[in-house]
Amino acid sequence: RAVALAPRDYRSWLAWAVLERHCKHYSAAARCFQRGTACAPGNPHIWYVWATMTWKDLQDHRAARRLFEQATTCCPRSAPLWMEWAMLEWDTAGNPDRARELFRKGADVPRSYQHPPLYQAWAQREAAAGNTVKAKQVSQRALQLSKNARQGSNRPSGANKDAKA
Repeated sequence: RAVALAPRDYRSWLAWAVLERHCKHYSAAARCFQRGTACAPGNPHIWYVWATMTWKDLQDHRAARRLFEQATTCCPRSAPLWMEWAMLEWDTAGNPDRARELFRKGADVPRSYQHPPLYQAWAQREAAAGNTVKAKQVSQRALQLSKNARQGSNRPSGANKDAKA
């Protein structure tokens, strides 16, 4: 009913897609996600849920990769999208070099778009792979970003918001 009343409102499509996913109606969910992304291609949340459903629920890694690629093209500042794609590459595809590239892209988003769990996920994978130096570097960058965020909270709104750590 909500979709009938507002067919261009991505939120209705997202809600319907999540309901279909919960009921394990994945084809119906994918159709809703597709309609939602057509309404709001720059909204990272709908892409995130669609791509992770495709990866984790459907185990279709090739399709999930395509979705993450489209998503990060439409939403390049969405660190959670870069993080999830990196985890797919590292954990599922066994491609840590590609995952590192994707983690770096997520880490390079403007400061106001940073996502601390990205650094945690990256550092954990480096540590598990025996790369303790890299794990420490990633953890230190996260700590520096956290410190900068605390210091930045005393600045006027918008000051240095795109500065990198």
